[in-house]
Amino acid sequence: MSQDGRLSDGVSAYEGFLDSIEDGWVYGWAFNPASPSARVHVEVSIDGETVASGPAERYRADLDRSGKGDGRCAFEFKLPQALLDGASRTVRIVYRDSGRDLSGSPRSLALGACSVAAKLSEFITHVGYRSRFGGLWTDLDSAEELIEGKRMLGWISAEETDLLNAWVRDGFVIIPGAISHDLIDSLDRQVEQIWSGASPHRCLVEYWEGSIRTEKPAGPEFKDKAVKLLDLHGVSEVARQIIFSKRIERFLTLLFERPALATQTLYFRWGSRQEMHQDSAFVKMSSPLQFAASWIALEDISPDSGELEFYVGSHRLEDYLFSGNSKWMPANSGEYRSYVDSLHKRSAERGLARRRFLAKKGDVLLWSADLAHGGSTYTDKGITRKSLVTHYCPVSCRPIYGLDAPSTPRHQFTTGAYYTSAPRG
Repeated sequence: MSQDGRLSDGVSAYEGFLDSIEDGWVYGWAFNPASPSARVHVEVSIDGETVASGPAERYRADLDRSGKGDGRCAFEFKLPQALLDGASRTVRIVYRDSGRDLSGSPRSLALGACSVAAKLSEFITHVGYRSRFGGLWTDLDSAEELIEGKRMLGWISAEETDLLNAWVRDGFVIIPGAISHDLIDSLDRQVEQIWSGASPHRCLVEYWEGSIRTEKPAGPEFKDKAVKLLDLHGVSEVARQIIFSKRIERFLTLLFERPALATQTLYFRWGSRQEMHQDSAFVKMSSPLQFAASWIALEDISPDSGELEFYVGSHRLEDYLFSGNSKWMPANSGEYRSYVDSLHKRSAERGLARRRFLAKKGDVLLWSADLAHGGSTYTDKGITRKSLVTHYCPVSCRPIYGLDAPSTPRHQFTTGAYYTSAPRG
């Protein structure tokens, strides 16, 4: 067996790997280079008993980029709940045709049930945090004392001290001119290729058809529509250089005290007109408040273009609990309107200023998971508002792209920066 998982037995020459077993899921990939469009069947067994089987046919962008056919050669199987009892067990994944193990198989470990609800329960009691769901060190009651201590020890500069104090007080920071215009122009050329259909990469747009969220391949028909272009950082080195520019990466590592993981990017050509919201209600992380976001201006932002707006200090509002107990809004929740209305009401009661971000090309705004923000309603629909939004979490956390879904592979970009993206079909 070779290091890349290839088997040569005179009959087949498959490649594959058991990537991980996590939260009651097993996932990996299997591929037949002799027949790239064929789907390789695999079988999963625990302690010698077959518990799942099927074709490796899920799409994964990293496999696509590495030349594994059309990228549809990944698999995910949910393990039986009865076996997630904390006992040590041996998990084996084999190619059905030959009965041979994939690289990385077998693997012995304790299988324990771990649900989204169980993860949330870890954060119910956090003494010293403003929220029952915990947060970053900047969410502690002692955050300002910690910042001063870091300054006294010489760990942070005077400028960084001011930025961190602003983050604690206001829930956001602005870094002017953080991105070079040359980088932005390079990304603009790549995006124009995507819109024209000339890009070598498969990119998707997201939009809503009524109440249904829809994803389709990006192309000319979407350039002038209010859609989100998804996860440019997964296909573009330029996008990765932008979202992890020197000053962004430095601030995130100060904030997280660990390397940062970029989990999602959203490119906007037009203003979103999205209502006021907090990312914590919709962006799911294994630690509900340990993440941040950036909004990067890819051009000078004009008034009435649907510019970003936010309530200064709204990250300190008390938690809105969906169904009385959840930080995340459940699918098809009937509470959306009352949630949005409550953000406005509570912000007004506290006298919080509502601010619009009229950024210059290359300016960056970073904000807390709980900052109330949205896209202002604009009147001139001919004005673009080119921008790139990124969500980040500490590398020790993970995004939850689907309920109880396993995490996806992550890639190192620099010492302090990693990236991943949602698996898409």
